[in-house]
Amino acid sequence: MIDRTIINAWEDDRIVRMVEKTGIKIIMACKTTDVCPAFLSISATWAGYDVYAVIDA
Repeated sequence: MIDRTIINAWEDDRIVRMVEKTGIKIIMACKTTDVCPAFLSISATWAGYDVYAVIDA
């Protein structure tokens, strides 16, 4: 778990480095489903990653 204060996790270099090390799929769960997954999904998809959101977990 990485504690952060920005809405778009993709703007955090620690997140990007972790994803680059682990592969091309991102599975995420968020506190809210209206903002958090939207920005990360868009940014990571543009970077060539497959993004999946866990809804109602």
